[in-house]
Amino acid sequence: MRAGSARCYAILDAGHELLAVGTDIRTGVGRDDGPCAMLATLCGLLQAFAEAQGRPGSENADLFSPDLAEWASAHSDELAMVELQLQGGRVVSVLHRGEHARSSQSIAGRAPALLS
Repeated sequence: MRAGSARCYAILDAGHELLAVGTDIRTGVGRDDGPCAMLATLCGLLQAFAEAQGRPGSENADLFSPDLAEWASAHSDELAMVELQLQGGRVVSVLHRGEHARSSQSIAGRAPALLS
């Protein structure tokens, strides 16, 4: 069987400052999940990381750098919404506090988490 393939990702804040970069998200063995599935996985992992903060002994507390904890917690709702929409096979819109809904075409360029 073929080993799973890795996807690169970068997490940017609203000002496009780089918060994190990684290559540690992989597809399953023999699978070649596309960018939408991988972004949904990244969103889920970031939510688990955010929820684990402040819980002693949580296995998800060290999924990402501690520097990312505040950002992940602040964006947990948006991450959950994007994950659900991606798992449904479509991205309709992403609502951010104080902003209007965006189309799926603008999400790739402005979403907090990007995959390549």
